[in-house]
Amino acid sequence: MKKAALAMFVWSITLCIYAQNKIYWAEEIPAFTKIQRASLNGANPQDVLVSEIKNPNGLDLDPIGGKLYWSEETGAIRRSNLDGSGTETLALASNSGTSGKIKLDVQAGFLYFIGVDLQLHRIGLDGSNLTQLSTGLDLIFGWDLDLASGKIYWYDVNSSTIFKGDFDGTNQEVVLSEPDLFVSGLTLDVNQGKQYLVTGNGEIARTNLDGSQFMLLAPAGGCPQDVSLDLVNGHIYWADNCAGIIYRADLDGQNLLSFLTSGLAEATDIAPDGASGKMYWINAATHAILCADLNGSNIQTLLQAELADPGGFAYDPVSNKLYFAETSNGSIRRCNPDGSGIETIIPNGSGLVSPQGLALDLAGGKMYWSELNLANPVIRRANLDGSTIEDVVTENDAPLKRVYSIALDLGNGKIYWADLGLLPGGGFVQRADIGGGNVETLASGERFVCLALGGDKVYWSFVGANGKIQRANLDGSNVEDLITTDIGTVRAMVVDPVNQKLVWNDHGTSELKRANLNGSNVEPLLNAINSQTLAIGPQINESLCTECAAQAGYLVNNAAVPGLLPWTAGTDLTDVSTGNEVVFQPTYFETSIPEPGPEYDYAFLLVNRATDKIVTYQTDSDPAFGNFDFSVLSGGTYQVYGLSYSHCNLPAAVEDYLQNLIAAGHSSDLDALHADAVPGGSFCMEFSSRAYTYHTATVSSEPLRIFGDVLKYDGSPLQDVNVIIEGNVYVNQLNQPDGSYEIEDVPYGVLAVVSAEKAIEPTPPATTVTVADLVKLIKWILGIEPLNSTCEAVVYDMNSNASLTTFDAVLMSRAIRGEPLNPKWNILPAGVYALPLQLGYEDEYIIDQLSSDTEADFIAVWPGAVQTCSTPILQPAFVTVSPQVPVAPGCLCDFVEVPVTANNFTDLTGLQFSTSWDPAVLEFQSVVPGGNFSGASFSLNLDQVRANGRLAFVWTEPTMTPLTYSPGEELFRLVFRVIGTGSSTIQIGDLPTTALALNGVGELSPLLSQAAVFQGTACSGSSNLACYDDIHISLANDCQLPLTLEMVL
Repeated sequence: MKKAALAMFVWSITLCIYAQNKIYWAEEIPAFTKIQRASLNGANPQDVLVSEIKNPNGLDLDPIGGKLYWSEETGAIRRSNLDGSGTETLALASNSGTSGKIKLDVQAGFLYFIGVDLQLHRIGLDGSNLTQLSTGLDLIFGWDLDLASGKIYWYDVNSSTIFKGDFDGTNQEVVLSEPDLFVSGLTLDVNQGKQYLVTGNGEIARTNLDGSQFMLLAPAGGCPQDVSLDLVNGHIYWADNCAGIIYRADLDGQNLLSFLTSGLAEATDIAPDGASGKMYWINAATHAILCADLNGSNIQTLLQAELADPGGFAYDPVSNKLYFAETSNGSIRRCNPDGSGIETIIPNGSGLVSPQGLALDLAGGKMYWSELNLANPVIRRANLDGSTIEDVVTENDAPLKRVYSIALDLGNGKIYWADLGLLPGGGFVQRADIGGGNVETLASGERFVCLALGGDKVYWSFVGANGKIQRANLDGSNVEDLITTDIGTVRAMVVDPVNQKLVWNDHGTSELKRANLNGSNVEPLLNAINSQTLAIGPQINESLCTECAAQAGYLVNNAAVPGLLPWTAGTDLTDVSTGNEVVFQPTYFETSIPEPGPEYDYAFLLVNRATDKIVTYQTDSDPAFGNFDFSVLSGGTYQVYGLSYSHCNLPAAVEDYLQNLIAAGHSSDLDALHADAVPGGSFCMEFSSRAYTYHTATVSSEPLRIFGDVLKYDGSPLQDVNVIIEGNVYVNQLNQPDGSYEIEDVPYGVLAVVSAEKAIEPTPPATTVTVADLVKLIKWILGIEPLNSTCEAVVYDMNSNASLTTFDAVLMSRAIRGEPLNPKWNILPAGVYALPLQLGYEDEYIIDQLSSDTEADFIAVWPGAVQTCSTPILQPAFVTVSPQVPVAPGCLCDFVEVPVTANNFTDLTGLQFSTSWDPAVLEFQSVVPGGNFSGASFSLNLDQVRANGRLAFVWTEPTMTPLTYSPGEELFRLVFRVIGTGSSTIQIGDLPTTALALNGVGELSPLLSQAAVFQGTACSGSSNLACYDDIHISLANDCQLPLTLEMVL
């Protein structure tokens, strides 16, 4: 899909702390983007950063008038001279917006575009007469206009069909409809009667305007978005955004040339000007418009944006820096609070896709964000300097779709997010451990946009007819409605802990509003605000604290296994590998400075895990700081935590605070610490939470073992498996060649989550799924029939995410067709096979409190290896499938059609087989489904068919109802071009897909098949040369006349 095919609104919110009582927001104005700030009461608004050129997403040329036109994601439409000078804003089409591609009709004086409402719009080139032309269309992907005929061609993803119709959407006609057809780009050459397509797997193809004569121009690969035509010189251009290359080829795909191979991270919307010898394009990564000569030389940047859609703020009070994510640019930057000193932390081209919702964990030295990547939605983190980017939550962990907002609960070691979802009612509010894992759903069934944390509450908003702002306890319980009336689309929201206010931007009224935390006393702060992200501070009232304490730095030590330390009671703590005494050291943010500074105290706490009571503590003023005497302690499990404490608190010294806390006799000192340290709590401090594995060290005199075997379903060992223990500790270890593993020195009493994974399998087992398995899976997903066993549920999990969805059915269909997949072992606890059958299954052991040596065995099952569970018994064959070859020989270059028909098609719910021919005689062109076999239930291996002369066919009845058809029912029709002489046997066979039929009670039977022979010949009067040889006759230095000659011998 084209990167700029949809106008993305950045609905994000990130809480940050700033000590000057300011609120920050990103102003989304069609003419420009800017970051602004104001006082917490809305007074004194001022600009921080301003970019007067917004993100271009559509481009077209008026070479005669010497003008370059472009659209921007905010809805602005602009033009300039071809050298980038003389920029003019023609219109701010903010009510409709633009979704990328634009189309000029210079003669009539109009510019056409698709709005964010996915409808066709038109505006005069002078900015007048903005008009919506279509209604009821779904113009997400490829489209183009036939201006002379007043027709629009577009791809509809829901029906896998290319339509054409009038500009208003009426008089629709089907142009091309094929199962599994996905078109991300569509461009017309009306004069030659051709349409050029970019398919979902990266193919460049061409057909006639009526959809006939499908011709592959460039094979699958890379990430092309759309194509552009230079009809003067007979060239087609496209950009591969994955490789950063612009390609050019002749209009028939010949003479492929890659000639721009650097500085093109995300080139889009190429506009060649054959007459002047120039080409123009948008670099979506840098939000620039560039040009070059048609041979790729002389690259120039004409226009470039300076600020690319800030999608989330976070404030670092220690370094006094404002961090912001640039959504359209795929980068993360930081600056001083006044906008000076801009630095790029993670540059464009680092793999970030539309980063959102930035949040900081200063103690851990990490920043977190979400990414609006529909192909791979993810929540990620990196070090504060931008290094070590890693995934935290992926689609394998949670049903991520469009996460615009995240927040961190550092006290409890949790990350929260709001997911808008793809469909109405498809969103979630969820949380997980801050390092990933233990995903919980707090709310669902709405389109959630914003999320904020404050005190012991989580606040969220959702959009729609019943949109509102709600809050709940941190675990999602006790949901309350706060704002339910006079509310539009809330795109940004944050808690002001100083004034105990909830602040949000109402996009419907373009107002910044606030209310009490219970939703009462709503008041406006600022008008004419179109903000999509907010940040606010400070955390502590300035009358009490002039600056908040640093968060607790995480702990490092000189032990061989940080965070997991065995110990013998009655002795001091030593490193088992070196014999040296263990001394704990704090890492204060990104450095190893042991003393945070004169305004802070730093303390280590030694806590008995059996009671959660503080046994002893040390402060940074203690000469023995970090050197606890374990020889005086009784046996058990202890944990070392870090605590930062500001002198602005009362009492001012951390020793006095800790003595008072211990003397109070709390049932859990850790719970009391947490209650004081949370945002809005009684004290300005942070400590490393018990759930924060990497910020604590666990010491135990009762080390235990977790051990077991990882075996394949047949009992043989699976080696090179990574066994992982997470929870209060983190350990990972590869198992032995015999499948066994043993992890020692796991502390008593810890939470241990044990899982196993193997990412790569050099010799994968056979995948033996058939259409019978596909029908079983679909019936199970639809709730029609249960599966026979948990074994089947695991084998049918084709994408190894411990659940069964329609995506597994798609992958299974591909496996049946013999298409290459990249699965990995489904590795699950051995006892899962005895659990009740569900749509999902547990793939890890969860040990709440480790109290003894524990065996955790795993079984490994290969996705699609159905022989794991059972072996199908074939019934006698009764269905016959036959190709119907024309009787007369076919002449070279002729197009021939071969219907494939079935007899005895009785009481069937599924069918699979392969068709083969000699590709030296017949060149595959297209396939036309039979009248009863179109739609999503009909699938073919079209990606491979042209190269090897084999077509794999899979069909399932959409409603799972057995069907019977009359003799000679046409399944599909193959269209070939004759390219060689001699005979070609067209037959039904088993490669790559075994020929089988499935009846209504789930029984498989082989197919009876008939072969037919086609004869290709060089007919009298036809050419013996290659079909359609192109001959060019040069008339002058700057003129060529292309002729297509038929050579008659």
